[in-house]
Amino acid sequence: MALIEWSKALELGIEELDAQHRRLVDLANGLHASIVDGSGQHVVKRCLEELLEYAWLHFGDEERFFQAFNSPNLERHRDGHSEFLRAIEEFGARLDTNGEGLESDVMIFLRSWVARHIGHDDRELVRFAKLVRTTGSDAGA
Repeated sequence: MALIEWSKALELGIEELDAQHRRLVDLANGLHASIVDGSGQHVVKRCLEELLEYAWLHFGDEERFFQAFNSPNLERHRDGHSEFLRAIEEFGARLDTNGEGLESDVMIFLRSWVARHIGHDDRELVRFAKLVRTTGSDAGA
């Protein structure tokens, strides 16, 4: 069973962002699966690196998208991205030492981060961007 099930609740209605979010969820699910099935440290490490690399790419795209609309709370949003990157890096460091408790910590972090960040924070900024598009003005200024 997947750690995170993709659902309409995670869709933002912006094809490019939704596709990138699906890829992030797939990578998170792959990471979790590799931990649960005991694939070995080298496989888990590769999954962490792939998730980290893709997250960097996606977060840059997403931040540029929201910046184009002068979205409010963009700095707070970037902080959420930094939190994710930092956590994935810390999971990698833990794996290098002993990895104790890694499975549950990864599961808890990824589930809560995706629900909060994509399901709430991204959705909030998308609503703002759509408002700006329809009114033609910076609704937050």
